[in-house]
Amino acid sequence: MKTCFVLCVLSALVYTEVWAATMQVLHSEHKDYPNKCYVEMEKKAYPPGEHHPEGKCYEILCHNDYSYTVNTCGVVIAQPGYHNEIDYTQPYPDCCVNIVKDKD
Repeated sequence: MKTCFVLCVLSALVYTEVWAATMQVLHSEHKDYPNKCYVEMEKKAYPPGEHHPEGKCYEILCHNDYSYTVNTCGVVIAQPGYHNEIDYTQPYPDCCVNIVKDKD
């Protein structure tokens, strides 16, 4: 049984490789936007909570101490015979890469 589990995990790793990415900013409060997280890459301020910028494939989590976390899909490498498809019209994480088998 243990051998079967190991083989299943290894076969999944052969199929694709995925590295998720998370960025943490410890203090982001801006003097012009009190009580909000100022996200420099967006040039926007967000109140505490979860935010999904339109047309972007990541989420911003603004914490009560005005630090924030950005979660992204990360990097996905499709193996030969497969390709990546991304749908930026969907909010995170539905916009993340899908691995699709190439047509013969």
